[in-house]
Amino acid sequence: MLTVALSLMLSQSVPYPEPSPQGALITEAPRSVRLLEDTVLAQLPPAPPPADAPLASPQPFVSAQQLQVDIAALKRMRPGIGGGIALIAAGSGLAIAGGFYIAIGLAATVAPVWAIGVGALAVGLPLAVIGIWLLVNAIPERARIDDEIGKLRRELTQVQAGAPPAPPGPSGMNSQPF
Repeated sequence: MLTVALSLMLSQSVPYPEPSPQGALITEAPRSVRLLEDTVLAQLPPAPPPADAPLASPQPFVSAQQLQVDIAALKRMRPGIGGGIALIAAGSGLAIAGGFYIAIGLAATVAPVWAIGVGALAVGLPLAVIGIWLLVNAIPERARIDDEIGKLRRELTQVQAGAPPAPPGPSGMNSQPF
């Protein structure tokens, strides 16, 4: 996911921020690119600000249409969990069937049934482990993206109601991780 976000960011020609006379950075990048940058930056350890750093400039006003585009983009970025669930189900089924065939093969001393059981168990267990690994990695990422979608929906509700958007965090970007 990080590689895709970085390649998307590098493939677009976005101007670098230019310092303003007050010393704060003014960014001209579209909001969706800033969301990708926030995603990448949230995965990096925070750097302490210099002692003489000026306060960040306020976040620019965002239209309702742009917020809807950002919400749709985040929904597309959300990792799926169906593949992990399917692998766990298939792997568990094969492992259970393999154990059953091994038990039948050992009880009846029928070699082919025992061999089928070992094969099913040898395939089923790794499938279940891979499915668990996929789910363990996808669920926290989905939760982070769902939190960000929730923030954008609240901001969209405020914009549609005519209220000003919430002030940015202390660093000028979202203060909470993506």
